[in-house]
Amino acid sequence: MITVDNKYVELGTIAFGGGIMSRFPVYKDSYLFSHIYLAIVPFGGNSTQLGPDTSQIRDYNFVGGMETKF
Repeated sequence: MITVDNKYVELGTIAFGGGIMSRFPVYKDSYLFSHIYLAIVPFGGNSTQLGPDTSQIRDYNFVGGMETKF
C-alpha cells in the first residue's frame, strides 16, 4: 500500500501484481541483484486541491492505473 500525504499532494493506493528477481555472479563471493515489478492499481485516491486542507470533506478523485519498480 502506498500513502503520500504532504502539503503538495495526497495519494493513497494499493496495487496487485508480480515481478522477477535475478542474481548474477560478479566475483567469487559477490553478486549483482536486479528486479522488476509490474502491478495494476484497481482503486486509488488522488487529491484535486493544491495545498493543505483541514476540512473533513472528500477532496480527491478515485483513480486506477499501473505502477512499476526497477
